[in-house]
Amino acid sequence: MTDHIDPSIISFLTELKLNNNKDWFLANRQRYDAAKSLFLSFVEQMIADVNAIDASIGHHEPAECIYRINRDIRFSPDKSPYKRHFAAFVSPDGRQGTLPGYYLHVQPGESFFSSGNCCLTAEPLKRLRTEIANFPEDLHAIVTSPTFRSRLTLSDQDKLKTAPRGFHVDEKYADYIKYKTLCATVSYSDEELTAPGFARKLAADMALARPLNDFFRRALETEPDDDVAL
Repeated sequence: MTDHIDPSIISFLTELKLNNNKDWFLANRQRYDAAKSLFLSFVEQMIADVNAIDASIGHHEPAECIYRINRDIRFSPDKSPYKRHFAAFVSPDGRQGTLPGYYLHVQPGESFFSSGNCCLTAEPLKRLRTEIANFPEDLHAIVTSPTFRSRLTLSDQDKLKTAPRGFHVDEKYADYIKYKTLCATVSYSDEELTAPGFARKLAADMALARPLNDFFRRALETEPDDDVAL
């Protein structure tokens, strides 16, 4: 295990962005394998830290939590074959499933941590909105707490412009029902990532995000109302 992102990972990804083609990648395959091994070592530390914070996640092998470097280009206008980042999602199902977890995205100049989960299908999204509608004060207390706001921001990813039909929420909390997921995020500079002890900073941010994950998980265990739209 290691307590920071090795600088060679940032160097490799920086060059990959400029040379995103199969010939360059194959010529630098050993560098990729070395960078991946170093990232796996950090993710091992991340998994240990997650379980000290949130035992509901369970222990996984690092390989179960990281994503492939290859891009799915079948339906994308961008035919670059490789991702420009390394990423890991530590959840009860590793990188799979819809249960909330802890995501680390390592990309030169664009690295961040995010909690929760995204791209929910209709049924879990309905459960989430039902929980928000029934207990908006709980969510409000989490995301407006001074400790949360000192580091984390509630992501607006895929947030609706208008409230979905069928959910009745006090005007004070009406904005929350527009969220299609619940993710807290914080960005990191390359210098932060590669500094010794970065794992402690990440662990502190994951601990701040845990209450939001708990609310999210509670929502997915709630039966949705039948009279609201998906």
